[in-house]
Order: sequence, then structure tokens, then C-alpha cells
Amino acid sequence: MRLRGYFNRRFEPPAPFMRLFLELKDLNVKGFVNFLIDTGASTTTLLDKDVELLGLDIGNLRRSERKMEELAGSSTPT
Repeated sequence: MRLRGYFNRRFEPPAPFMRLFLELKDLNVKGFVNFLIDTGASTTTLLDKDVELLGLDIGNLRRSERKMEELAGSSTPT
């Protein structure tokens, strides 16, 4: 399988991305999302903007089993 990406020069700093179709059948959610390709990341997250565009109700999600680290500090699992 070949997955095609693109280099987003508007991102700061410019970085590789992929536009993928995301489908969450249990939540009746589907749509395209632009994912930043980060080969050093141990998890993948969705931005608030993407959650809104997909119409995803975060109240229907279960809490993460892992603690997530942020650049500005750490957050509790959501």
C-alpha cells in the first residue's frame, strides 16, 4: 500500500502531512483529517478544530489510559 503525503509550507515550521479519511463507526463519525507526520510521536491526537469539523461529541469518548504530555506541561487523561 502506498500512502501519499504532502509538505505543508504554511505550517510553522514547514512539515510533512497526510490527508486521511477517518471513520469511527461506533460514534457514527467520518470525514477527512490532515495529520502531521511525526515519526517520534508515541500517540496521535486530534486538534479541537478537527473534532468540531467531524462533529465528534467528546462526551462519547472514554478516557485515555495514558497520561499525555504537552509542550507547556502535562495534562490529565481525557
